[in-house]
Amino acid sequence: MTIKLIPISEVKEDMELAKSLVNEKGMTLCAEGTRLTSSLISRFDRMGIETVYIHSQEQMSESEYLERKKTIEKRFANVAGDPFLGPFKEIILERLEAKR
Repeated sequence: MTIKLIPISEVKEDMELAKSLVNEKGMTLCAEGTRLTSSLISRFDRMGIETVYIHSQEQMSESEYLERKKTIEKRFANVAGDPFLGPFKEIILERLEAKR
């Protein structure tokens, strides 16, 4: 299962929030794990909420995986062999592989 940030216009009934929605004061508007209803989606839209994080069963495409891996390799190129940052790169690559 992956987490996706999607526009409120693409949210469908019965999708599950992957992250709680909070307002600018830190007050929780809707808790993580909530199954969304058409009523909630409409309310979020009226409140001006533009995007939400949802759980998705979709698997990452091969081209998306390769592009992300390439980006990670590029970002860590300047610290190759660094004993502190090297393990972070490996953890990120392992997590990417798990989403494949």
